[in-house]
Amino acid sequence: MRGLDAGAIEYFEFATRAANPTRQAFVLGARGLSLVYLGHYDKAEEALRSAAAHAKHFPFSQPVVTYYRGVLEHARGSLQGAQKLFTEAAALAKQSGETETECYAELALCAVATATNEFQMARQHLARGRNLTSGLRGEGFALLREGALLALQDHANSTDVLERARQIFSQLRLSRELGWTWLHLAEAHLRRGDITAADDALAEATDLRHALGSGQAFLIELRYLPQVQTHLAGRAMESYGQELLADLNTAKGAVPRTVHLETLGSARLLIDGKPVRLDLARSVEILTFLLDHPDSRLDQLQITLFPDTEHKRSKSYIHQARSELERSIPGLKIPYNRERRTYSVVLDGPQLEWDLLNLRHALNDSSNSDLLSKLNLYHGPLLWPLDGEWIETEREALKNWVIQLGLETLDKWHALGEHEKCLYLALRLLEIDPLDEALNEFLLRATLALKGQASARATHKRICELYENEYGDVPTTVAMFSKQLNQSPN
Repeated sequence: MRGLDAGAIEYFEFATRAANPTRQAFVLGARGLSLVYLGHYDKAEEALRSAAAHAKHFPFSQPVVTYYRGVLEHARGSLQGAQKLFTEAAALAKQSGETETECYAELALCAVATATNEFQMARQHLARGRNLTSGLRGEGFALLREGALLALQDHANSTDVLERARQIFSQLRLSRELGWTWLHLAEAHLRRGDITAADDALAEATDLRHALGSGQAFLIELRYLPQVQTHLAGRAMESYGQELLADLNTAKGAVPRTVHLETLGSARLLIDGKPVRLDLARSVEILTFLLDHPDSRLDQLQITLFPDTEHKRSKSYIHQARSELERSIPGLKIPYNRERRTYSVVLDGPQLEWDLLNLRHALNDSSNSDLLSKLNLYHGPLLWPLDGEWIETEREALKNWVIQLGLETLDKWHALGEHEKCLYLALRLLEIDPLDEALNEFLLRATLALKGQASARATHKRICELYENEYGDVPTTVAMFSKQLNQSPN
C-alpha cells in the first residue's frame, strides 16, 4: 500500500505457495498489481491471467482481480481496455456488495473519462465513487480524481483540491499516491502559467521517485498529463526531474502515450512529440472534420470537403485518407456504422491532445476570466495553410469568438481606466485581425491615454495607411478619431 513494490515482490512467491486455494486469486492479483507499478507489464499480465483463472472458481475474488487487470491496461495506455475492465469490476463489486472495490473502480473510470476529455462522464463516476468512499485513503483518492478533472478543465480551484489530497497522502505516508498528486499539481500549475510552482511540484515528485527506487509507478498518471510531458521535453536534460521523462520514454510494453493534433496555425499530427509523415495532403483535414462532426455520413464529407470533385474520386480519396490515418496512428480506427451509414473516430490507447478542443474549453470556461492566458492557446488560423469553404467558415467563426470575448474585456478595462491592460490586449487581438475597427479604436484610445498625442497620431497614421492599402479607404470610426486627437489636451 505504501508503494514499496520492489520489496514486496520478493515475498509473493512464498505467499502464493502458502496461500489457501480460496485466497490464491487475491495473492496472484496483488503480485500482478505490484508488477504493474514496477513497469513489468508482461509479467504482470501473466500473473493477472493466472489470478483470473483462479477467480473463476471463487467468484468472490473476481471484482478485485478484474479491477487489477484494469489498472494494467490503464498503465499501458489502453484506455478502452481499461474502461471495459473497470466497468466490469464496478458491476461485479456492486453485485457482491464489495463497496471498497466498487469505489476504486468508479474513481478509476473517472480517471479514464478525464483522460479522454469526457468531463461530464468523469463527473458522474466521481460522484458515484465519492458516495462509496470510507476512510482517509478513499477520501484522498476522490480528491485526487476531482483535482485532476478540474485541472484539465482549467478550473482555478484545482490546485486547492489537489493540495487537500496531498495532505492526506502525506499523512498516511502513501509515497506512490503522493507522487501522483505532485504530478497532477504540476499539470494544474502549468495550465495556469505558473512555471515556478510546476517545477517545484515536479521536484517533489522526483524526490519520491528516488525514494521508491523507480519512477515506473508514476507512469500510470504521467502518461495522461500532456502539459507536464511537453514542459519536461522543453527543459534542459540536466534539470532535476528529467528522470521522469526518461522513465516515460523507456517504458516497455506500453502503447504510444499522446497523439497531438495541431490545427491552429498548422495542420499536422505528432505521436509523443514526433511528427507523423502523411502522404495525403488532406488527411489531417478529414480527421479534424470527423472529430468535430462525429457520425458524419459519406455524402456529408463529400459535399462539405469536396464540393467540386466528382463523387467517385472524392469517395476514393476519403477512404485512402482513412486507411492512412489508421496505419499511421496506433489505436486509431475510423469505423463505418452500416446501420446509420456514418463514420466516427475511435482512439484506443494514446491520449488525444487537440489544440482546437483545448481552446474551445478555455473560451467556454466562464469561471476563468484570464483572457490573456486563453489567447496563448490560439496559435493561428484553423488548418493553416489549407483552404476550402468549410475551413474558411470555421476560421471566421473561431476568430470572431475570440475577438468578441476580447472586446467585452476591453470594454470593462476601459471603463475602469486600465489603459495599460487595454493596450496590451488590443495589440494581442490585432495580431489575429489587424483590420478590426473596434480593436483599432481601443488601441488608439489606450495609446493616447498612456503615450500622449504624438504617439497616438503616429499610430493613427499607420492604421489609416493599413486600411487604405487593403480597402482603398478608411472606416469612419477610425477617420473620426483624428478629431479626438485635435481636441486632446496632451
